[in-house]
Amino acid sequence: MRSRSQLAGLAAAALVLPLAACGEGGGEEPLQFWNLLSGDDGRFMQQIVDDYNDTDPEIPVSFQPAPRDDMYMRMYSVARAGSDIPDVVLAHNLVIAELATNEILTPVEPLMSEQSELRQENYLDAAWEAGVYDGAQWGIPLDLHGLVTYYNVALVEELSLEHILDDGIVTVDELLELEDELPDDLYATTAWFMPGLIYNWQYNVGDGVGGAAEDIDFGGDSYVESFEAVKALQESGLMAPEDSDAAQVFRSGRSVFHPSGTWEISAQDEVEGLEWDLTHSMQLDAENAVNQFESHSFVQMADEDRDPERDRAVADFLEFVRTNSLHWAEAGQIVASRDTYDSDAYAEYPQSFFTQPENEGLLVTDNFEFAPYVGEALWDEAQNVTFGRYSIEQAVERMNSSTQARIEMVEAP
Repeated sequence: MRSRSQLAGLAAAALVLPLAACGEGGGEEPLQFWNLLSGDDGRFMQQIVDDYNDTDPEIPVSFQPAPRDDMYMRMYSVARAGSDIPDVVLAHNLVIAELATNEILTPVEPLMSEQSELRQENYLDAAWEAGVYDGAQWGIPLDLHGLVTYYNVALVEELSLEHILDDGIVTVDELLELEDELPDDLYATTAWFMPGLIYNWQYNVGDGVGGAAEDIDFGGDSYVESFEAVKALQESGLMAPEDSDAAQVFRSGRSVFHPSGTWEISAQDEVEGLEWDLTHSMQLDAENAVNQFESHSFVQMADEDRDPERDRAVADFLEFVRTNSLHWAEAGQIVASRDTYDSDAYAEYPQSFFTQPENEGLLVTDNFEFAPYVGEALWDEAQNVTFGRYSIEQAVERMNSSTQARIEMVEAP
């Protein structure tokens, strides 16, 4: 098992975090459902929990959201203490490998045996596979979410840019052809999610972000090509300024395209007068298009005192979520349940685009143990490259150094 020394401070801090009150009265103590839905998306999951509790289950569910980092610190804290362990947790798939390696999680096969419909055939393959690590199933998926390309329908028509969307794929090269062709104060793209695009492009023009620590090299061809692409967009004047509010730039009609997350779907709908649509994540190579997404997955923490009756109740709750996930689509997420995404009602949601038969095969997830480190390095340095504060060579050196240092720290005996 890897050393947990790097998390000691976080876990210690988490010891002082109060647990949310159950808010349920009488009967069996409610299931403790920890989750990272502390933002606007939390109200959609709260409604699903309320709907489940309205069915009068033997053991109701207590919805306990917390900011992401706080929740993961708390998980390490209660694991060390061996008490106050929640019944079920909603986590990002990218932390599953680390949590499983540190023996914080337990596989979910027992839940699957309690509810026979909690199986791969009933979920998006990419979402299900996001919960697989080291030959075991550690998560039951709720969704997929990630970067898509929003576009202003009126601007596309006004500027005769329909050809860019003929194949549904927007490439960097197509945007670069717009240099000096757009009106003043109109941009081809917003700037904020360049690090996320670079991450996605490792699957588009490379072999992914890695399968082992030694695979990580930010100086590899696919990274260098990606850095050069974002620099070219910025230097051509096609990218909105770094200090601009990317969402506001798009919603005010000052950018044709807007790379951002599926979670913005509900917010785009609220903008009066904005005629928008979405398509695949921006690509470097249209012939090998991929949509690299993350997943929210239901996991369980390791617990020697686990109560089989409460586990049966957790399985019942997850089965309810599987068959009642349409409300989660309102949060802008790509629902993982086939029962939902194959329905006529789900087809009305913009993100159903990604589960259409011709697009489902482009969905990619990963569970590489050090993928979060890759993502953090890109968020630390990609903007520096894009806006010329560091050369590609300088940024590569910084990212390789910081990432390897983190890996060496966590692998120390």
